[in-house]
Amino acid sequence: MEVTSVKQLSHIEIEQLLSNSINLGNSFYRRSTFQTLTKQEPLIKGTITLEHDSLVFRFPEVHNDAVLRIDFQRTLRIPDDNREYPLPPGLGRFPLQHIDDYAGNVPASWVDHGGIFLPMYQAEALWINFSSPNNYMFAVKVAAGKINAVTGESWSNKLSSTPQDYVVVPKQPWLDGFCIGKGLIRQFVAMPLGQDYTAEEQLTGKAEHGGIQIVAYPIKADIYEESQRITVCESKSLSCMNLDMGLAPGGIMKQEIYKDPYGYEAWEQTTSSRCFVHILNSMQYANITGNAPPTKPISAQEYTKAGLPWFEYYDTDAKVLNGTQKLSKLDGVAAKGIKKGEKPLSENDPVNVVDVKKLSMLGGEMSELKKFGKKVMIVGFIMFAAAQSDWFYYEEYLLWFGMALSIVGIVIIGVSIYLANRCK
Repeated sequence: MEVTSVKQLSHIEIEQLLSNSINLGNSFYRRSTFQTLTKQEPLIKGTITLEHDSLVFRFPEVHNDAVLRIDFQRTLRIPDDNREYPLPPGLGRFPLQHIDDYAGNVPASWVDHGGIFLPMYQAEALWINFSSPNNYMFAVKVAAGKINAVTGESWSNKLSSTPQDYVVVPKQPWLDGFCIGKGLIRQFVAMPLGQDYTAEEQLTGKAEHGGIQIVAYPIKADIYEESQRITVCESKSLSCMNLDMGLAPGGIMKQEIYKDPYGYEAWEQTTSSRCFVHILNSMQYANITGNAPPTKPISAQEYTKAGLPWFEYYDTDAKVLNGTQKLSKLDGVAAKGIKKGEKPLSENDPVNVVDVKKLSMLGGEMSELKKFGKKVMIVGFIMFAAAQSDWFYYEEYLLWFGMALSIVGIVIIGVSIYLANRCK
């Protein structure tokens, strides 16, 4: 069971259902452009391209299979009420634009950073989707306003193992927010810089960077090869606008951030690629690009009222990071608003989630277990059949051993089928 594909299929079904039950206009905005990110950081190897609203990282100097895709999914903003919610769905990719294509319309600091930008409404949420077409493994660091989303520490290009400051792809299929504890995150929510809501401002007291920073390191080629063998201000004048937005901590969500199963030394740390993702207020998107922004997302209340599913994801074999105190002490947008005497979130009423679909890594693993069970059963049958002939002196022992082995194989197959069905 390939988790990412299951989640994407669910998104397609959700979009169809929503378009029939709720008038969303063109909420599920799609683009099919191909662009190349020409502005590269010096001394950073690898290439990044912008393809169909996805960032594509390639490391051909490490391995031809070393390809990582990252896109940014529109989603429901869960209520920021200190309750724990399951994973919301994806409502389509955010459109991505190359900074260089709009160099005359965006701030000079954006041009200096290079990279891309995407439009978000104030208080809109997103999650980051990771995939590798060849299941090549990557260590991916994600920061918001140069605050690491896993540890809360200041940005560094290098990997850290104590504490682990990165996620491992494809084991980690997506990231929805800041890791605040074991199995818990606070959702990524867009807020303007300079109003003290973002994680960057809460932890540093400054509003300098905003946006999202990403750096990817591929695993060493020999480890990948071995794993393959083993697994078989709303003015028309842009000059008065503050275009920068950052990510603030929103509602609490159940999501596990997994420990690195390969170890710090497994990653090819001489090779990496990074990208700066700027966040532009959707109200200003048309002025910058000439394109209409995506329509405003629906609320969690509307979505749940339509009877559509939420999600839970778990990997039974993976160890989970505990989170850090820095991020656990962040105020959610709602709590920060109360302290400021403001109400930054509309439609923040609690949601009673009933329909939760469970997604798990168990499916693929159980398929391998089933194959193993078949092999054990076949060997047992062969031994049982051989015991019927006169070729073996100890045919009685062979008979009983063959029968026992066959039964064990059948039990393994039965268990694998049961567990695989449980995680569908």
